[in-house]
Amino acid sequence: MIVLPPPADMSNVDIVESHVHSGSSTSEAALKQWIEGGDYVKPTVETRDNVQFQLPDGETVSAGDTVAKATDGTFFVKPQPKDFTQNLIDQVSQGL
Repeated sequence: MIVLPPPADMSNVDIVESHVHSGSSTSEAALKQWIEGGDYVKPTVETRDNVQFQLPDGETVSAGDTVAKATDGTFFVKPQPKDFTQNLIDQVSQGL
């Protein structure tokens, strides 16, 4: 597998598939199987633990993160959009 870092500008990335990591070790196992070239199979039962793991490029995946696969085959944590309130706070703090 070729490991490339995700592009800095995510606006031009075409995503083939994406899945959310629940934080459980069963979710981790399903995502790792997918990343290693298998099919993603959503766990029918999830453990109650909370684990993090690393993508091939070293990026950390935590509970609630969305792991995405780009058309070039790279995997990355999809940035979460800020909510409306956070955007408003940022704009006010910048004097916009």
